[in-house]
Amino acid sequence: MKYDLIYNQLKEQIHSTDSHYQVGDRLPTEQQLSLYFEVSRSTIRKVLNRLNQEGMIECVQGKGHFIRQKRNELVYPLPKVDNIVNNQESIDIIKYQIMTVPASIAQSLDLSINDKVYSIKRLIYKDGNPLKIQEIFLPCKQFPMLTYSDMLQPLLNVIKKYQPQNEIISRLHFIPASADSTQAELLNIIKGKLLQQMILQVTSITNLSLGYMITTYSVEKNSVFFVCPYGVD
Repeated sequence: MKYDLIYNQLKEQIHSTDSHYQVGDRLPTEQQLSLYFEVSRSTIRKVLNRLNQEGMIECVQGKGHFIRQKRNELVYPLPKVDNIVNNQESIDIIKYQIMTVPASIAQSLDLSINDKVYSIKRLIYKDGNPLKIQEIFLPCKQFPMLTYSDMLQPLLNVIKKYQPQNEIISRLHFIPASADSTQAELLNIIKGKLLQQMILQVTSITNLSLGYMITTYSVEKNSVFFVCPYGVD
């Protein structure tokens, strides 16, 4: 049943320790979730009620649904994720700079507020059409020799190049969003259109933080990316 699939996906997103959802954060509205999962609001309401009954979220009348507790973690080898970022026809680098790590990213990369990161923003095209926006943060101390040309390659290739000694794993989850004016312009879509964001955190097997990437794409233009990323060996 689609109800069970939605319940399991939301539960995994809430449980993930590196999720953008932290205790106290508000979930998307019933209407947003209904559009995202393409089901009725009554189905979404049943899922939220179940999560509330199980203590994972809290319903606040007139304000929405908020994360109450988090547990568990979804972890799997990064090579299975690499299928999602292959077959890119071209990459346009919009931003490439070294900067102090943003506060919102520091914890995910296990960095202090004064540490430096490479901040890269790039637009992925396929057949000449803008497909995805990728925002990448890489710790400078782990990639001291990173070059501009490196960032014209898939992220996995870059990490393997500079971290060949490390066995790599990832933590991955998806969240819905709506296009702001900048995203709409880059993706050539209407502002407010439904987006999906793939949040990828890369670490070594010894828990050394290696990278953080947010991939944003239009649901209408990229429905194929809703396929579960575990892959088949």
